[in-house]
Amino acid sequence: MLTWENMIGWEPRLKSPGKPAEFGWRRDVPGRVNRVVRDGRMTGIVLGRKDADPRTGNALTGTMCIAAESLPGRAEVSVLADFDPASDGAGVWTSFAGTGILPGGETSRTPSGGEALGAALAVGWFAAVYARFNSLAIQGFLNDQVGDRAARSAGHEVLGLARGEAAPCDLTDRRAVAKRVAEAAGATWVPFQTMFDGAINELMPPAYWAGDGVHPTMAGHALMAKTWLDVTRLG
Repeated sequence: MLTWENMIGWEPRLKSPGKPAEFGWRRDVPGRVNRVVRDGRMTGIVLGRKDADPRTGNALTGTMCIAAESLPGRAEVSVLADFDPASDGAGVWTSFAGTGILPGGETSRTPSGGEALGAALAVGWFAAVYARFNSLAIQGFLNDQVGDRAARSAGHEVLGLARGEAAPCDLTDRRAVAKRVAEAAGATWVPFQTMFDGAINELMPPAYWAGDGVHPTMAGHALMAKTWLDVTRLG
C-alpha cells in the first residue's frame, strides 16, 4: 500500500533569509482535489488542483499520479481517494486491516486553506490455491521536515511501537524494527538495503544507484523493482 499527500501548488518558503537550504512549505493552497482514473487493467489516483496551469508556477504545479495494474485471478487494486494525512490514519487502516481492501471513493473533497488531503492505493493478490493474502509495505520519512514530532509519532503508531518501546533513531535500528513488524504480521520482507550493499560491492559505485546517496536513480528503481518481484515471486 502507498499513501501520498496532495502537495500540488505548495510553495517553498525560506525559514531563514539568506539560507536557501533551510526551507519549509506554504501549504494553504485551495483547490486541491484527488480523483480515481481507470484505463483497462490500470487503476490510479490523480492528485491535482482545480484550474491549475502546469505551464506556470513552481515544481509542484501540475499533477501527480499513483497507479497499479490489476491481474485477473492474481492481483487486485483498491483505492481511497480522500483521507486526512494529519489524522491518526483510521480512515485508511480500519478497512484495510479487516479486509485487505481500501474503502474506495471516486473523488475527494476540495479542501480550503491549510487542510491536508491524502490518497491511498493498495495491491492485494491471491495465492495459486486462491487463498487470499496481502503484502504490506510501510515507508516512513520526514523529507524536508526533519524534527516533525507529529510525523514521527504517527510513524511509530503505524509500526506498532505504542507498546512503550523506545523509538529507534539509527536507520539500522529502524530496519530491524520494520523487519520484526513484517515477521509478526506474516508479511514478506524485502531487504532493499542488503540489495544495495551487494550491488555497490559487486557491480557499480553508489552514485550509479542513488545519485545523491538517498534517492534512487532509474537504475536504482529498476533494481528495487526486480528484487521486489523476485522476493515476492510475482515476477
